[in-house]
Amino acid sequence: MILITRPEQDALELSKVLNEKNIQSCIDPCISFKLLNNYEIQIDTKLFLISSKQAIFALKKNKNLEKNFFANNQFFIIGHKVAELCINEGAKNIISIFESFIDFAKYISINKPADQINYVCGDIISDEAEEYVKKQILKRIKVYKVVPTKKLKKRTIDMIIENKISLVLIYSKFTASVFNQLIVESGLKDKADKITYICISERVANYMKILGYKSSIFSNRPDQSSMVSMSEQVIHNKISNL
Repeated sequence: MILITRPEQDALELSKVLNEKNIQSCIDPCISFKLLNNYEIQIDTKLFLISSKQAIFALKKNKNLEKNFFANNQFFIIGHKVAELCINEGAKNIISIFESFIDFAKYISINKPADQINYVCGDIISDEAEEYVKKQILKRIKVYKVVPTKKLKKRTIDMIIENKISLVLIYSKFTASVFNQLIVESGLKDKADKITYICISERVANYMKILGYKSSIFSNRPDQSSMVSMSEQVIHNKISNL
């Protein structure tokens, strides 16, 4: 059984993908999102970075947003699904699409933009993104809040106690931190230490190991299809060096 810690809607979509591959899963989101609305966006350039679906949902919800926002601006996008949403909203000038923030950072280091890039994001961003904000390469525009879950579902607790969960999918460092807190508060650390964790990146996997989850591995690419592929390999014992 795979435990999915993604937000509810994303988790349901992933669960369907796993079910089609005859892989059982259960859902217990570690985070949810609260979209901000009717905020003013103070910008000096027409250059934007968008890396999450929630950012687009929040922009759509904002009544103060200019009518042709997506058509009138230029975008760097992280994630192909995010790009699809952006195009559906009318974006005509997507400069480039990246698989991860690290790929975006590599591009920026070579193709240095003359203008500061407006980063449309939540209140929690990656360490790498924080560095670019500090360097003033990115201007942070918060459009949603990340809300941590307060406790694990009883069903999740019972399945961990009964050793029914063999894999947990972790999609961010913040999710890893929330998951660990929930596990500790539920008195399940000893049990959880024996589970295998598939993480979205090496950075997240290393953080999980620091928290004590030694059987933490990372997918080849920072996307869902790679996470699913890795899950299949682990379940079918094609990865043994855990």
